[in-house]
Amino acid sequence: MEGSEAVKVDLDYSQIPFYRRRWFIFVSLLCFMPAALIIALTGDVYLKSRGKVYRLPNSRLNHLLLFACFLIVVGMVRAANR
Repeated sequence: MEGSEAVKVDLDYSQIPFYRRRWFIFVSLLCFMPAALIIALTGDVYLKSRGKVYRLPNSRLNHLLLFACFLIVVGMVRAANR
C-alpha cells in the first residue's frame, strides 16, 4: 500500500465524531480555517466511501495543512497591501 492511500478502519461511521469527518473539515476550511487546522493537527480525519470507513493518511493531511497555511499567507499579504 502506498503512503498516500486512505487506510480502511473497522469503525462504524456513526461512531466517529462529526468534527473528525472529511465533510466537516472542508466546511471548516471555508468558514473558519483555524478550526480545521486544529482538528487536523490533533487527530485523525475519516471519510466514508462505498459503505466503508477510511482514515486519511498523514501525507494527505499534510497537503491539507500546507494548502490552508498558503491561503492564510495569501490573505495576510492581501490585507497588508490595502
